[in-house]
Amino acid sequence: MNYFFKKNWIFFILLSIIFVSAIGFFLVGKSQDFEVSVENSMYSKNESLRLKIKNNFLNKEFCFSSCFPYFLEKKNDDWNEYSYAECPFPDRIEKCIKPRQLKAFIINLPQTEEGLHRLSIPACYNCNIGQVFHEDTRFFSDEFRIKSN
Repeated sequence: MNYFFKKNWIFFILLSIIFVSAIGFFLVGKSQDFEVSVENSMYSKNESLRLKIKNNFLNKEFCFSSCFPYFLEKKNDDWNEYSYAECPFPDRIEKCIKPRQLKAFIINLPQTEEGLHRLSIPACYNCNIGQVFHEDTRFFSDEFRIKSN
């Protein structure tokens, strides 16, 4: 009888470990590797947008352009990028976000049209501040609506 309880106890412990591991793997797998979220889903023209960027990667640092750290896009049938003036200085890497780091920014929206928008953020990974910027990937924010004042 003692042998029966001992054998079932070990089986129960192993089953519990597998169950807890599966739940942990599922929860970790559900999180995005890189999150770009805006504070509100609605903004007035010329209002400041509050933005949070979280790098959930364990081993990738992402860096951003000094000239164009983000682009504003408007939804028509497709996403259309707003045109910006040419950058008057060399496009270098200016800011980075380390693995598992969260940063918050306030962005003054340029003169924009009403409608559905998002931010498009070009980034390079494992690059260095001061280098010439090159785009390795692009991240997109949550969608938000711009309304008239």
